[in-house]
Amino acid sequence: MGKPLKTEDFVEIDLMEFKKTLPKDLLDKVNALPVENQTVLLQDLKQAFDATKKGGIEGGINVLEKQLLEDFIPKG
Repeated sequence: MGKPLKTEDFVEIDLMEFKKTLPKDLLDKVNALPVENQTVLLQDLKQAFDATKKGGIEGGINVLEKQLLEDFIPKG
């Protein structure tokens, strides 16, 4: 088994630096949102990105699914 990971093994990236790493098509969609909505979305994406680094793709998907369910407001 490999050695345990330490906090310093994961590079902390602030949201604006993280935003620069997004693919162009996603970045265009994020930039189209009001700034206050961009911040919330970037926080969610960064949290999913970090979860993916730590727990694989399933970790990131779980974070995004949880956020989607929490933010879902049924119409009607």
